[in-house]
Amino acid sequence: MLEYSIFRKLPPWMQVQELAQKGAFLALRHHKDWTVQLYYIDNRFVEVWGRGGLHIVSTFYEPANALHVVEPYLGTMEVQDLYL
Repeated sequence: MLEYSIFRKLPPWMQVQELAQKGAFLALRHHKDWTVQLYYIDNRFVEVWGRGGLHIVSTFYEPANALHVVEPYLGTMEVQDLYL
């Protein structure tokens, strides 16, 4: 798995590619004209905002509260496996 510190130094187009290949896709939501995808990579949440072929990678401050990060996605998330 790619370390987050290395991931952040990649150009944006390569970050999107790495997320698609190595990140864990969690959920999808829509905000105005944007499609927002939530990924998890190297213990961090990352969003990819997309519209008309443009992709913008957005990260969260550390330590981001996981509940605050996933809250906008709760209506669209499917919990398939829950391990306690």
